[in-house]
Amino acid sequence: MCGGNKGQTTSTSSNAPPPQVMAEYEQIMSRANQVAGQPYQPYTGNMVAGFTPDQQAAFQTGHCAALFRSSQGTRDGRIDAAHCG
Repeated sequence: MCGGNKGQTTSTSSNAPPPQVMAEYEQIMSRANQVAGQPYQPYTGNMVAGFTPDQQAAFQTGHCAALFRSSQGTRDGRIDAAHCG
């Protein structure tokens, strides 16, 4: 007669995450589905920041320099004193 499974052991392993991890996962997925179900809300605010006072002053300086260069060929050589002080 044969001895069968004499001296042998059988073990089973599982690669499933622990129950507390699965519970957290289910909560996260539930919230994600709620958010995904909401309609798209586009951003309606400013897309870029406004210019700082220093940047605005630099623009004015460049504007005045351009006016000065272009006024060199005019009859009286004047530039716009109201914008360039």
